[in-house]
Amino acid sequence: VAHARRAAALIALVALAFWYVCIIAPPWHRPFVGVLANIDLFTQIYPMALRGAAWMRAGVFPLWNPFQLAGHPFLATALYGVCYPLNLPYLFLSTPTAIEVVIVTHLFLAGWFTYLYTRSIGLHPLAGIAGAVAYVTSGFMGNLAAWFTPAIASAVWLPLGLYGVERTIDRRDARSATVVAVAMAMVFLGGWAEFCLYWRDATRTSTGAR
Repeated sequence: VAHARRAAALIALVALAFWYVCIIAPPWHRPFVGVLANIDLFTQIYPMALRGAAWMRAGVFPLWNPFQLAGHPFLATALYGVCYPLNLPYLFLSTPTAIEVVIVTHLFLAGWFTYLYTRSIGLHPLAGIAGAVAYVTSGFMGNLAAWFTPAIASAVWLPLGLYGVERTIDRRDARSATVVAVAMAMVFLGGWAEFCLYWRDATRTSTGAR
C-alpha cells in the first residue's frame, strides 16, 4: 500500500509537470504543439464542450445540435463524450479550465493504470514507476494531450484493460472481468473507439506471452 501511494503521488507530479512544461509553457518549450497541432481542440472540441455543458446545466439533454449545418446529432457524435463520466468537470468549471483538468486527470490515469499493469505482471515497484512515467511522457501521450481530448480519454484505458486481462487469467473471478469490461466501455464513451483495436492487439500480445 505504501509503495502504491508513493507511486500515485509521483505519477501525479509527473503528469502536472509534463502538462505544464511540454504543453502550456512558452511555444519554444512545447515539443508537442506544432503549427495547427491543436486546431481540432479549438475549432471542434472547445465549442461543443461549451455548448453541451450549457445545455446540460439548463436541464436539456443534448440529443441534437440545431446550430450546426441544418442540424446535427450531438449525443450520437461519440467525440463529444456526453456520457463519459470523466467529462463531469465541464459541468462545474469554465470550459478552458475543465479541458485542462480533464487532460491532466487522464495523464495521471495513464500512468497509474500502467503502474497497475506492470505490477500485475510481476515487475518491481520501481520498474512500474519507470513504465508509468515513460507512458505519461511519451510522444504518443503528449501529442494526444495537445491535440484531442477524446483521443487521450480513450487511450489511457489501454493499460487498465491489460491489467484486467492479467487479473482475469490469474483469478478467474467476476471482479477481474469487470475491470476489462469497464476499460472497454470507457474507450467507447471517451469518444475515440478505434483504440479498442489497439487494445485488442495488445491483449493478444500479452496473453500470447503468457
